[in-house]
Amino acid sequence: AAEDAQRNEFLLHRTLAALHISHDQPVLSHATALFLPFTSPLIKHGRTASSYKRKYRRFIFIDVTKISEQPSEVLTILDSQVVKQEHALLVMTTGDLVNYPDVMHTILTTRPDSTFFFVPPSMTKFVVR
Repeated sequence: AAEDAQRNEFLLHRTLAALHISHDQPVLSHATALFLPFTSPLIKHGRTASSYKRKYRRFIFIDVTKISEQPSEVLTILDSQVVKQEHALLVMTTGDLVNYPDVMHTILTTRPDSTFFFVPPSMTKFVVR
């Protein structure tokens, strides 16, 4: 949660600098965090995705912390979780649409059968129900 807040602030400052609205140079202490998607608002801080399997039976949660610094590792996880005949629908935050993490780019270029659904964090629980 704290890392996501830092990323949001970094992205805001980077966008303002790119638009020449601000001259501040943004700094992110964890640069590797930019290639990962934001944490799902469905999962409370300190809880694991596996504890939500019963509540969200139709969803498969991908633990992005298991992806080191190789975005292509997400493909291995996807291939092991999604059956070939199934169509992957990836629910992501609108922050990921702005950030466009490397993981998302990797999925888009190698799994064109996947669909991304971007939801504001405040609406995620409503949408998945």
